Amino acid sequence: MCINSCTVYTGPFKTLQCCLYCAKPCYTSETSSIPCQQFYTMPIGPQLQAIWQSPKSVQSMKY
Repeated sequence: MCINSCTVYTGPFKTLQCCLYCAKPCYTSETSSIPCQQFYTMPIGPQLQAIWQSPKSVQSMKY
């Protein structure tokens, strides 16, 4: 992921060495494979399971 959040380096962008929009490098140095920034995701399944565990949250979800 670009350090300025311009683009994510997946799919057709996974071979890029710098951002197409702001020209910032993808990695901390030219010889390093350590990314400048990473993007983390949280799966929706465990989040929904946690919401449905609380009766108050269940009532808030129903409208």
